[in-house]
Amino acid sequence: MGEGDKPLEVTDVTGSTLTRPTWTPGGTEVWTVVDGSTVARVITEAGAPPRRGTVDASALTALGGPITSLRMSRDGVRVAAVVGSRLVTASVARAADGSVTLRGARVLRPGDLGDVVAVDWRSTDTLVVASARSDRAVSLVSVDGLALDTVSGSNLTPPLRAVAASPNLPLLVADQGGVWSFSGGDLDTWRLVAGGMPDAVPFYPG
Repeated sequence: MGEGDKPLEVTDVTGSTLTRPTWTPGGTEVWTVVDGSTVARVITEAGAPPRRGTVDASALTALGGPITSLRMSRDGVRVAAVVGSRLVTASVARAADGSVTLRGARVLRPGDLGDVVAVDWRSTDTLVVASARSDRAVSLVSVDGLALDTVSGSNLTPPLRAVAASPNLPLLVADQGGVWSFSGGDLDTWRLVAGGMPDAVPFYPG
């Protein structure tokens, strides 16, 4: 970890797999999931090396299946995760002693969203979901699960592997051919922005 124009420091977070890092507001913590089961957070403080903190993620692990994606909301109040190929949200509870617990885990639209592979926050109340399904490759879901909209999959080659979103910016997904962009207009289609990169992982800062 570290600032973009300075040397990076090695943390003690290691594992066979790590999910794409996700930052809390203000950049004071970065979270990742180690080996599909342990949610780790690394705390950054000015003038001190990064140190590892714990997260009680039993609300997620109790659902069964590996945690393959985890994204912090941009207000730091919730996380969205992919647990056993299902879309899950949970609230972030911080105690006075500094401990952090994920609570109120909820599976969203289990009957409609299957084979979920990645999730990101489109806004504070909307999620974008990538799936391995060919009929519903990309979806927009409200954080309460009440609204579900399917995004056109025109030009995409399922199964998808990754998704990135940010307010007022195009959606990005990675499929078998590379990274694609979608601005969201009624007549818009997915446009290839990085071809020949089957292992690419798109992201926006934050």
